[in-house]
Amino acid sequence: MHPRRWNSAAGELTLASVRLLYEGSHWRVSECGYPPGAVFPGRTKRCTWYVLQGACVLTTDSEHQLSVGDVVELDAGDYKVRVTGDDELRLIRVWELPQGMS
Repeated sequence: MHPRRWNSAAGELTLASVRLLYEGSHWRVSECGYPPGAVFPGRTKRCTWYVLQGACVLTTDSEHQLSVGDVVELDAGDYKVRVTGDDELRLIRVWELPQGMS
């Protein structure tokens, strides 16, 4: 997993701009938020996260500091998130739907 920065040539990072990237395809795009100081474990399918607001430490097999404008591809498996700073963490999650669903 190697975080990268949102390509500003694609415009501002928003829920609408991410939805445009996946328009007409078999992907689910969802926004979620977590309060400052939240710590939570999770399990995910292979997916992509886009950080809209706030910052966090994402732990999988290694630790990664994520902040506004970061994009990270997660492999299927367990993770832990610790929201850092004083702002709410707002993420967009994108994952592929099983064949036959849209």
